[in-house]
Amino acid sequence: MEEKKITIRRAVASDLEGVNSLLRQVLMVHHNGRPDLFKANVKKYNDEELLEIMKDDTKPIFVG
Repeated sequence: MEEKKITIRRAVASDLEGVNSLLRQVLMVHHNGRPDLFKANVKKYNDEELLEIMKDDTKPIFVG
């Protein structure tokens, strides 16, 4: 069996679409479990906020 290696790195602007996709998936897991608390099709962060978070060394986002 071939060993697969995943490189983990800090997220950059070009990762925005993938990060948004993951956030949507997480939201739907929460929404399906507690629709009274988590509304579908809502974003916790807009794209501008996510890009600022990606630049903030105190709030790193990692991707692989």
